[in-house]
Amino acid sequence: MNNIFRFRARIAWYLATAVVAGLLLYLVAPMFSPFLFAAILAYICLPLVDRLARRMPRWLAASVVLVLLLGLSLLVLIVAPMVDRQFAAFLQEVPEFFDWVNERFLPWLSNATGVELNLDLGHAKQALAGSLRADNDVLWALPPKLTTGVAALIGFFTAVLLVLSASAAMLVAFRHLRAQYLASDPYQS
Repeated sequence: MNNIFRFRARIAWYLATAVVAGLLLYLVAPMFSPFLFAAILAYICLPLVDRLARRMPRWLAASVVLVLLLGLSLLVLIVAPMVDRQFAAFLQEVPEFFDWVNERFLPWLSNATGVELNLDLGHAKQALAGSLRADNDVLWALPPKLTTGVAALIGFFTAVLLVLSASAAMLVAFRHLRAQYLASDPYQS
């Protein structure tokens, strides 16, 4: 009877520990998310850093890759509003395209093939017109809106700096960490 009690007490202890650890992880997740993002970024950039590290010091290779990544991110931020405007203009022209298909293309196709085609594009045109009236900024409506203000900008740039510096540190130290892991692996022959 004593062994059953110990077993149940141990299971209860493990469950309580798991619940407390899960709760703590949930509460500190906002602090760890930049580090997780930095680790993912370092993992993605690692092959390029390894390749560049053959020709230059590893810290310089990691810096070059992160500067290129930052430049690519800035390019996306510059191009995204242009793409948004072009996409909105394209969606404004789609109802006219549906009219052209119904009035010109389908009759021509029917005459050319000898098959009578009756497509009703009115429902698609109405659905598209309804969605256009709801929000003109189609691409910016999908992600959540960034809050404005000095505190939000400081927080954003602090997170970017943290992610970049953590990624650089991981990229520089990865070879050493990998060697330590392989040396301590008991299954490695």
